[in-house]
This record gives sequence, structure tokens and C-alpha cells, in this order.
Amino acid sequence: MLKAEAGISMLHVPYRGVAPAITDVIGGQVDAAFSSVPSVVQMVRAGNVRALAVSSARRIAIAPEIPTIAESGFPSFEVNPWWGILAPAGTDMAIVRKINSDVSSILRTSEMIDFLATQGAEPLISSPQEFLGILQADVVKWAKVVKDAGVTIN
Repeated sequence: MLKAEAGISMLHVPYRGVAPAITDVIGGQVDAAFSSVPSVVQMVRAGNVRALAVSSARRIAIAPEIPTIAESGFPSFEVNPWWGILAPAGTDMAIVRKINSDVSSILRTSEMIDFLATQGAEPLISSPQEFLGILQADVVKWAKVVKDAGVTIN
């Protein structure tokens, strides 16, 4: 997505995880890597790597000094990673609503809010219908990215 929006040339180098990718950034084998904040925040604070930007629409509370990609000249760029809970199709809606209610209650606790903040994250509390909307919007967004990039299955 950044490659297309910025009109830059980048080579995707697949890694089996963040640790080897960041190790290669530190060692100079690759120029940059994308990672989640929790995976690299300590390395940024230790000065092992430099954070260039965050992909979210706004700066993150844990590192407000890091600009967003949007602020860096690409105003429509926004990628917010999320985690969700899914159940098998056909799960009784009463069960879905109960799980949603219980998880939402946990996410509203000060302990969870504080824990997520230390990870550079904020709780995203939604109804099952709102979450479905997020999933559907992401399918559209990422389908365009895949198509624009000319990705094919080998």
C-alpha cells in the first residue's frame, strides 16, 4: 500500500517473524521493516532501530514523537491493525452477544486499558455488526492493494 501511494520502489523480503526482520534491519541487511508497535517499541527506545512513522491515522500515545505516514505526505494512508474474536458460522447470536459483552467489559477495565497502552494499543470495542463492517471494509481495502500491486498466486 505504501509503495503504491508513495510511488516508490520497494522489494518485499519475506521473513518468518519480526525478530529476524528487525535483526536484519539492525545489521544493515535490509533498509527497513514494517512491524507492530509492541514488537519493536523496546528496540526503538534502546536506540537499536529508528521508528520512521506509524501507519495509524493518528500518532500513538506510547510514542507521540513518531509521525504518522499520513503526516509524512500521504494523507489517505491509514492502516490500523486490529485483533478480533471469531466464532464458527451459525453460532447462536445469544452466545455471540454474551462473548461480545464479556470481552467488552474486560476491555473497559483500567487494567486492560493500561496494559494495552504499554503496548502502544488502545481497545477497539465494537458490536458484532460493527466488527463485521470492519472486516468487510478491510476486504475491500486489501483487495485493491493486492490488485494494484499485481499480486498473483504462484
